[in-house]
Order: sequence, then structure tokens, then C-alpha cells
Amino acid sequence: MQENLRDIRRISKDIIKYLNISNIIKHPIYKNGYEVTFSRHAARRTIEKGISADLIEKAIKEGYMLKFGKNRVKIGKRFKEFEVICVDEIVGNRIKIVTVVKKGG
Repeated sequence: MQENLRDIRRISKDIIKYLNISNIIKHPIYKNGYEVTFSRHAARRTIEKGISADLIEKAIKEGYMLKFGKNRVKIGKRFKEFEVICVDEIVGNRIKIVTVVKKGG
């Protein structure tokens, strides 16, 4: 039983390693004139936290955007049972989502 669980975890990690959220969200997303891109780490966190691509897209398009530091931003949206927060950095004319957090629920 333990060996099966280890195999499943290893396979899951391999799948997540090659996953990119741009394969899930097929069209470009823009926020305040910036094109939004995703790091592999952010894609991994999205899967681990069980956040659907639809919720991420809705949070980016409809949520708040707070700037902090020189080139950092937080984009988030409060849903009925939880809040999705994307921690990002501004690189040129793009916002790169570095990680995703799910608070509550």
C-alpha cells in the first residue's frame, strides 16, 4: 500500500512539473493594461490548492489589484467561501504570477 502511494505521489509530481497554466487558460488575460503570465510554480500551486482555471481568471479580471514594493502586486478576489490571491511581479509590460494562495474554506 505504501509503495503504491509513493508511486502515485511521484507520478503526480512528474505531471505537475510539466504542467503550465497557459495550457489550461487558452487566451491571453489582461489586467490594467498588463498581459498576465504564470510561472510554473504558480501553476503547481493552483493544482495543489484545488483552484480551477476559471476562478483564477475571474480573480484576475474582476478582482482588486494592490501594488507594493517597487514592482510587486497582489491580485485577488473574495468568493463566497474563500479568497484567491495571486502574488505577482511586474516585468516590463507583463504581470507574472509567481504564486497563488487560497484563504479560507
